[in-house]
Amino acid sequence: MINKMTLVGYLGRDPEMRYTPSGIAVTNMSIATTKKWTQDGQPQERTTWFSVAVWRNQAEACATYLSKGSLVYVEGEMLQPEVYTDRNGNARASLKINARQVKFLTTPREAEEPYQAEPVQQQQTQTQNAAQATPDTGPNVGWDNTVPEDSIPF
Repeated sequence: MINKMTLVGYLGRDPEMRYTPSGIAVTNMSIATTKKWTQDGQPQERTTWFSVAVWRNQAEACATYLSKGSLVYVEGEMLQPEVYTDRNGNARASLKINARQVKFLTTPREAEEPYQAEPVQQQQTQTQNAAQATPDTGPNVGWDNTVPEDSIPF
């Protein structure tokens, strides 16, 4: 039997780290994924919340470098759903994940500053300046350096 969960989502609050009685670090994170679609011409949206537990060195790294709004990739094992009642009295469920691997998809600078789209002209100018500053030597001669490195998703 395979029990593997993979998700990409945003932290809903700052990670909370603690230590077990035997001294093992564990960080708990609340991660949201949102699906958007259109139905009968009306925009629809559904957000699913995941409670993620991260252990040992990864737990310490997550507590140090992640904050509310950080985008993360999580791979792990799904445990049991947790049912709760929200502020409005609605029944909700949160899925529990025991993380095996966490990748930070947001740099610490990006997590601190809210995303703001730059005008296209400003992006092109920055890209051209970066390309001019990079010498065309080495094995990547001829490679198109016009894509900013921080826009590559992996």
